[in-house]
Amino acid sequence: QPKINVAGEDWFAQSIKGEAQVFLFSRNATQEQRDLLIATPVDTAAGTSGVLFVTIDGTAISGQINTQAYDGKAMSVICDSSGTVLFCEPKLNGDYIGKSVFDYADSIKMYENAEAIGLAAALKRGVTTSFTYSYYDNQYYAVTAPVGVQDWRIIAFVSSDVADAVQRQVN
Repeated sequence: QPKINVAGEDWFAQSIKGEAQVFLFSRNATQEQRDLLIATPVDTAAGTSGVLFVTIDGTAISGQINTQAYDGKAMSVICDSSGTVLFCEPKLNGDYIGKSVFDYADSIKMYENAEAIGLAAALKRGVTTSFTYSYYDNQYYAVTAPVGVQDWRIIAFVSSDVADAVQRQVN
């Protein structure tokens, strides 16, 4: 295991001052899927004695997203509160990483307790809500909810054709 001196890193300096850090970073410029770094100060009775940190491969995080709904035909992405996709499940092949969820919606209609705030505001506020959207003449049903990490949100979506076919089977 190679030894790396991280004493000069900004995240280390902030953590040694007592502030936990959680953020995404790229190990190299050609990598689209960013990795996660979590750093926390190690506190003792004498004060902060060091920093404990871990890096998690972003591909491994994406690999854990596996939407089972609608016989696996629904899909999910994790985005931040501005709508930038951070992680997507493997069946999406990483095509969404770094792009805005708004790039994939021609029109959006909010439902439930959205109070007509719109998807952008729902993501910013971290509310759980459902919505429909269209993209290239296709209709989709979706739901968003906070993940509980940073300002991250999960958006699960399914095409209306798939969802409606399942609904017809139930009826």
